[in-house]
Amino acid sequence: MPEKFEKDGVEKEYYSSEELASELEKKVGETKIEYESRMKELEGDINPNWKEAREKMKKDEEDLKNLREKYKIEEDKKIDPAEIEANTVKKVRQQFIDETVEDELLQFDEETKKVVKLYYNKLTAGEDVTNKNVRTFIEQAAKLAIPNRAEFNPLATRGGGAPRLSENKESFAEKPEGKSLGAQMGLRSFNSIK
Repeated sequence: MPEKFEKDGVEKEYYSSEELASELEKKVGETKIEYESRMKELEGDINPNWKEAREKMKKDEEDLKNLREKYKIEEDKKIDPAEIEANTVKKVRQQFIDETVEDELLQFDEETKKVVKLYYNKLTAGEDVTNKNVRTFIEQAAKLAIPNRAEFNPLATRGGGAPRLSENKESFAEKPEGKSLGAQMGLRSFNSIK
């Protein structure tokens, strides 16, 4: 028990050297226990159980994936200005080509237009269609859609009227002049026609 002394009206407790040693030993023991428990906690942080950590990370990744699927969240994508420009140019070119095709198809009636468009789509599948060759594809599609299609003859019109179809349905290669010219040029297909 500490001894009590009064000095200047203030009561103070004083310990004997044995009491002080036992109190100090008690405090050191408590501190040592606290220190050891804290060290065990820190060792767990420094050397974690990696198997548990990997399992927890894998579970967290699966949970995140499920949340993204549930709420349709996409990964952040970096926007490349060159890619945006290339996509824009590609879409504008395609729109221009589509408009050209529609303009070219205006020369046909509705039923013929559907057939020509069908052949056009078959001809251009896998092809690089440009503004320069779109008319060629339309002409080829028209020849396939209407095999005996007469060409427009602008001279066959009467003052301001619509152009009439030419009555001549025979191609130059089928005419005697075309056959003889082809034979003179040494073309085999014309020789067999002769």
